[in-house]
Amino acid sequence: MNIAVTGSTGHIGNNLCRELNGQGHRLRVLVRKDHRALEGLECEKVYGDLSDFFTLRRLVRGTDAVFHLAATIAVNGASWKKLAAVNINGTRNVIRVVREAGRPRLIHFSSIHALEQKPCDLPLDETRPLALNDRMPYSSTKARAEQLVLEAVSEGVDALVLNPTSVIGPHDYKPSLMGAFLWRIARNRLPLLVPGGYDFVDVRDVVRAAVEASRCGRTGERYLLAGRWASVRELAELVKKVQPRTRVPGGVPLWTARAGLPLIRSWSKIRGEQGLYTREALRTIETGHRNICTEKAAIELGFAARPLEQTVADTLEWFMHHFKETR
Repeated sequence: MNIAVTGSTGHIGNNLCRELNGQGHRLRVLVRKDHRALEGLECEKVYGDLSDFFTLRRLVRGTDAVFHLAATIAVNGASWKKLAAVNINGTRNVIRVVREAGRPRLIHFSSIHALEQKPCDLPLDETRPLALNDRMPYSSTKARAEQLVLEAVSEGVDALVLNPTSVIGPHDYKPSLMGAFLWRIARNRLPLLVPGGYDFVDVRDVVRAAVEASRCGRTGERYLLAGRWASVRELAELVKKVQPRTRVPGGVPLWTARAGLPLIRSWSKIRGEQGLYTREALRTIETGHRNICTEKAAIELGFAARPLEQTVADTLEWFMHHFKETR
């Protein structure tokens, strides 16, 4: 197939391109300046962003499927306006050019954050309403973007939605928030842990399900892609299993972490590191749902999540090799 990908240089995006390359598909990818994550892959690069209709039309022309992954992911206090410019307006623009092209199937990457998390005592499945009024801008903008896609389906666009949980795994070049967490734990550069946890899924399992969705996913449907819930401390213990010299940090209550956020921000800035503990991040791991249903994706897309232990080990192995090569 001829396939277009937005967000191709991101963590999920570059892994998706690797999977598509491996299956022999012809790729055309939207990129900006930094495309090191795509080195060695066979793909046609189209330079631009989601605001440029001329670029987007060129991207999707003659394709059979469009994977829309480009998004601004933020748990650092970024404004709703900043996130909406990409997550909502960018998605609207992609829908427009797909509709104009007429032919491609649109596979839209949403997020588990786009769905209401409460009630937490009931399984979270595809029937959950969108979190359109969530106080976290990332959640509400992703919810609105998903709403636009589903509205487009009712107008004749062949589209479906994927909602992964927190994705970890190899080829995490930036790195992502959770990739940075694992790597800092491995290097003994995270002084404290906090209570809470989240559902983590391997990026390789996500992209395989995504490719299958392009073939046999049902138009207008939503598919949840989850692994398993793990606490922050359990993740640190899994790192220690891979790297025995790792020191698992002590813990502090959430209220202490919240009170210390100004100090944490200053410390991260001094060290030139990505801030891992923010108000939004603490809220996320405090309220992360523990029972996310993936039965629909398993039956229709063949989705299966590998053990978290394997994912953590493979992620750390990739980080060690990558940073050794780029030193």
